[in-house]
Order: sequence, then structure tokens, then C-alpha cells
Amino acid sequence: MNAIKQPFPSNPEPLREAEFEGLMEACGPWNIENPHFAVAVSGGPDSTALALLLDVWLQKRQGKLLALIIDHRLREGSGEEARQVGGQLTSKNIPHVILTWTHEGPPQSAIHASARRARYDLLLEACRQQGIAHLFLAHHADDQAETILMRLSRSTGIDGLAGMAVKREQEGILLVRPLLPVRKSRLEATCRAQEFEFLRDPSNDWERFTRAKLRSKREALSRAGLSVNKLADIAREAGLARAYLETACNDWLKAHATVNAYGVASLSYPAWLAQEGPMRLRTLSRALVAVGGGEYPPRGDSLSRLCAHLAQSQGVQQTLGGCHIQLRQETVLLMREAGLIEDEAPLSSFTPYRRWDNRFVFHFPNEATLDGATVRRLGHVSRHVLEKKGAARLAQLPATMREGLPGIFRDSELFMLPDFALENPLPSAQAVVTAVFSPRHGFFVKPFMPSSFIMAHESLFGVA
Repeated sequence: MNAIKQPFPSNPEPLREAEFEGLMEACGPWNIENPHFAVAVSGGPDSTALALLLDVWLQKRQGKLLALIIDHRLREGSGEEARQVGGQLTSKNIPHVILTWTHEGPPQSAIHASARRARYDLLLEACRQQGIAHLFLAHHADDQAETILMRLSRSTGIDGLAGMAVKREQEGILLVRPLLPVRKSRLEATCRAQEFEFLRDPSNDWERFTRAKLRSKREALSRAGLSVNKLADIAREAGLARAYLETACNDWLKAHATVNAYGVASLSYPAWLAQEGPMRLRTLSRALVAVGGGEYPPRGDSLSRLCAHLAQSQGVQQTLGGCHIQLRQETVLLMREAGLIEDEAPLSSFTPYRRWDNRFVFHFPNEATLDGATVRRLGHVSRHVLEKKGAARLAQLPATMREGLPGIFRDSELFMLPDFALENPLPSAQAVVTAVFSPRHGFFVKPFMPSSFIMAHESLFGVA
């Protein structure tokens, strides 16, 4: 990515068009004819400013923009607020869609985390339906600083200190954050300059949320040396290190690891031992996340203990990260811990981006037979039953491997087995559904893309 070298004004002035051009260039290249982008708009100054700036940028390139507004339905009046934001966008000739989070009531715990997951699910699905490959998000320098502080408070490692990436692919959609080097005050000034009223989310000031607590103490933290500028430096350096380590991890796994159609991974034990300590942790952690269908790696202390046992060849049979781990001579085996799987849903509800247990994607050659069928783990279905269903190969697997695989049930009885895309699939009369092991966070990742912006001037942030 290209770097931005020009200084920015010291006062919170509107973000100039030329500056935004530079930010977009640094996020490129944009070799797209008639680009069609989506932008998440909450109605706050950050996303509103991004929508206004993106719209101008796209008009110059004969492109078009779709604003996506989320109604979380977490407080009274949220629907009206969403419609108000939509009306303001319409006044600027920016098309919009309101996406509503359907739920029976606000979560009783982890409200922000639940809302965040729902928000991304809605945004990504809307992009897929509209055929849009790029979703723009308005995270800025203040957000990045808060992210780093939160992770520092949790004793995070290099990956956490890298903060948010400028670009990251998620479920086939590229998430782009061009405003990461820009202070929030400049985005507010951008909205005011265009006479565009923005909303303020009152939950931003609720003390019980970690980000709000950090936000209220920002001035004291800045005096202690943890200014937004300093935290941006930390994120940039950690991001470069993370990108290097992720590339090295990809290379090692390609050379020394395999995963079969059932989602069972095998790592070369001698090759794993030959790595330096930190890379042992990283390669094993990546495999655990993929096989276990996890969203996050296991905690560092638990992972370190597992690695220590493995390194001492102590006949390991342990569980961690939703996986069974077994050391068998020259191989470390990882398989899903079946007892932790609670995912059960109608088969017809699955799409290419709706995974079962975060691990398997389903394909339906013949949907006529799916009425009333549900997907859940095989559990203790006997080998005899599996053989009667034509799955002799599956029946021969050890119980710890097969119990965590998906089966298709009707009225609590095994109805059919999916074809796991093996070389010798089930007879067509036995399998009309294919289940492909495709975890949300797989073995191989696109290396982290840190910001390479040159931020030598504190004026970029307004006040350091």
C-alpha cells in the first residue's frame, strides 16, 4: 500500500477531498471499472463522513454506493432513528437499505458482542445479495487506540496489539477501513461542513462497557504517554510483525500439516518440534481454531501448557479449544470435541455462509427431500446404523472422530448422511447433501494487512 506523506492541519478541520483520495489510494489498488461499494452507516459522525466522502470518490469513477443501516432494536425508538438516517442519506442522493436485527429481546449479557456479531452477519449477507464485494467501515484513529488499550488490559500478544487491519476478507467480502489514521474530531468537522446532522449513540457513554470506560480516561492515559499517536505506532509495528508471522505459519502448515474431509488434522510431530517456541504455539493454535471451529485462539497459558506436554512426548491425550489432541508416534492428531457441539438447525436454513458448528458448509443437489430434516452431531449413532446407511468408511473411524460429524435427522432418527466429498462418496441414493469441511477460520489465512500510513505529524490526529 502507498503511504500518505502530506501533513494534516492541526485543528479539527473537515477532511479534504484530496486527503481522502490519498487514503483511498493507500487502501488500493482500485482497478475496478464502475465500482459498486457498500458502507455501513450508523448515523454517527464517523460513518456519515465516510459515506459522504465515498460518494464523491465514486461519482468521479462512475461508480455507485449503497449505505447499509442497522436497526439493532436494542432500545425504544431505534427504528425511527434508522429511518431518520435513511432520510438524511436520501437528501444527499445516497441509496440506502435498513437491515433489522430480529430477536425476541436484548441479550442479558455480552450485549455489545452479540450486537456486533449480528451486525456483521446482516452487513455481509446484504453485500452478497447485492453482489457487492467491498464493504467500507468507518473505524478511525480513536477506535484503533481504544482497541489497543483494551487488548493491553487483557495481556494480549502481537496479534492483538496489531489492532484492526486496513483490509480484511471475511466470508467472501473485503472489509476496508480507510479512516484508521484520522481522528474522530475531523470526521465530525466533515459532517458539519456539509450541514449534515449526525446522531450520537447514548450507549457510547455507558460506563459499564469497557470501551466507554477507556474513553472517559483518555486524557489521563495520554498524559501518561499512551496518546492516540503512540498507540497508532504500536499498532503499526505489531501489524508488520503479525503479517510476517502469519505468512511463516501458512508456509509451515502447507509443508507439514494435512486435514481430511472429516475435519481431522495431522501435524508432523518432528517438524513441529523443530520450530522455535513461538512458532510451535502459533502453528498449533491455528490448527486448533480450524478444527475446533473457534472464533478465537485458546488462551496463552493453556496453549503453553499443551505445547510443553507435547514437547516432552508425554503420550498426550488432552482437550483444548474444542479439540481432542492426541500424540501418536510421529503425528499430532486434532479432532473436534463432540461433547461441546450444540449446533442443531433445520437443514434448509444452511447457506454457503451459514456453517454448521462453524466448520461444515452444506450443498443441496435435491432440496425436495429436506422438509423437516435437521442437522446435528452424530454422537453415539452406532457403527451398525452407519453401515446400513451405506457409510462403511465412516463407520470404521474411531468414535472420537465420527461423533463430532454432522448427520441429517428426522424425528430423532438418523435420516441420511451427507457426502463428505471423499474420493469414494456414498451411493447417490444414500446421499443427496454434501458437507464440505470449510471452517470460518481455516488453516491458511491472508496475512494481516497493517496500516503503512506515515503518521509523522501529530496534526493528523488533531490532538495527540
